Amino acid sequence: MLEEFKNDNKDIALYSVNASKVKDIHPLFRKVDISRDERAAQELVRKSGQMAVPQTDIDGKIVVSFDKVRLNSLLGIKNEGR
Repeated sequence: MLEEFKNDNKDIALYSVNASKVKDIHPLFRKVDISRDERAAQELVRKSGQMAVPQTDIDGKIVVSFDKVRLNSLLGIKNEGR
C-alpha cells in the first residue's frame, strides 16, 4: 500500500481514498489510502484537523486539495507563466 521514498531529503505523502486510482502521481510520492488504513486516517486528522482528501504532506506541511502553486512552492518547483 505504501511506496517509501526520499526526494532531496523531502518526505512527501499523498493521502487519498483508493490511492490505487490516483493517476499521474510522481513515483517518489508515498501514497496513503486512508480508506484502508485507519491509523493513517487518524494521523491525517491529527495533522490537518480534517478528513478531506486529497491532502499532501510535504515535510510536515499539509496542503488540502490540489493547490498546484502551494505544492510547487513547497517542492521548490518554479511556477511557469507567473
